[in-house]
Amino acid sequence: MGDTTRIREADWVIAWDDQAERQIFLRQADVVFSGDSLTHVGAGHDGDADVEIDGGGLMVMPGLVDIHSHPGDEPKSKGLFEETGSPLFHNTGLIEYMPLVRGDPETCNAGLEFALCELLKSGCTTICDLSGAREGWLDILAVSGIRAYAAPMFRSARWYTPNGHELCYEWTEDGGRQAFDEALAVVNAAEAHPCGRLKGMISPSQVDTCTPELLKRSAAAARGVAANLSGVQLQGSDLVGSVEGALEDAGIGAALLELETLPIRLTHTPTRDRLCAHNG
Repeated sequence: MGDTTRIREADWVIAWDDQAERQIFLRQADVVFSGDSLTHVGAGHDGDADVEIDGGGLMVMPGLVDIHSHPGDEPKSKGLFEETGSPLFHNTGLIEYMPLVRGDPETCNAGLEFALCELLKSGCTTICDLSGAREGWLDILAVSGIRAYAAPMFRSARWYTPNGHELCYEWTEDGGRQAFDEALAVVNAAEAHPCGRLKGMISPSQVDTCTPELLKRSAAAARGVAANLSGVQLQGSDLVGSVEGALEDAGIGAALLELETLPIRLTHTPTRDRLCAHNG
């Protein structure tokens, strides 16, 4: 156990009521913790404390959880994606503009440090970081103090457009196997990291950019070598047409059925709806 810290008479405390099974709001309450454990939440704590913080003018709340973030990439695209988009691709900037701001590992690590500062100052204490596997990524997450699920993304193809309205795919020769192997190495390194605050997650990039074989390998990895992971996060894709086409593919559908038995998060509502309809 570490030193005992007491936040004395916080103006507001968002607490949990076990009996009512819901969150409640407390006024002028004390919050006491030692090490990583809460020891008191409520008014009138009269025990000893090694450190005391005046809670006047403060609200104490549980840490926020960001279940889908790209903190290494987003800082460098701020002000660009919000104002640009391709009208013939439902106004997304992913196809024509995102490739313009891809950074090298050093740039992405700098962006990650910046984003983590913003997240922590905003009350976010746990994130799922979907990024490309790179040197130094896990070390920055660990030293920041945040709890993180490292989800290195991998895929079999990239999007491109030759004319501003036609969506095309450039497929890798190995179907994404090398990227998968690199991602799995990062996932296992996160699970074994000595800080104790990192976990790994299998993250095929998008349903339309992964072959059925790659999705099946993802399912096997989540069940086997990395069976203690928290599940799989698969982006349904931000491109409406690509999702519809992918779900018509019998091989993709079968692979998604294998993933469905895992804790999986599909990040595109039509994908979830179509998968549920396919399964009755």
